[in-house]
Amino acid sequence: MAKQILKYNQKHLKELFDKGKVGLIFALIVIAIHQFVNYDLMVMFSYVFIAIIYYFTAYFIKKKKQYITIEGNMIKKNIMFGGSINLNDVIDIKKFNDEYYLVTESKKFYINTALMDEESKQIILKIIDKIINQAA
Repeated sequence: MAKQILKYNQKHLKELFDKGKVGLIFALIVIAIHQFVNYDLMVMFSYVFIAIIYYFTAYFIKKKKQYITIEGNMIKKNIMFGGSINLNDVIDIKKFNDEYYLVTESKKFYINTALMDEESKQIILKIIDKIINQAA
């Protein structure tokens, strides 16, 4: 099987970017009126600044790396502590709404299909059906 990259849907990425923009606008307003604000508002600004960094960083990393990479029989989440599993080792699949848990003897691999674009969602559902059919 060739390397496949399962992508985030555009709605999810846009939400991250929009949250960063709202925080940035708020931060610019606070900077513009900084001489009139009290200390408490400046402390709150520091928390907003951290959130701005988080949302923009998450947006750019997720846009570049995307959600999941499937190469051969390995499936890997492209996040900092995402982990990977071998699809041949899956012994159980649990489904709850748009969420799937691929369970091996030592790991539980979580996939949220609501975050995927339609094409990627179809690919992962075919792979899950294949695993179910092999187990039967």
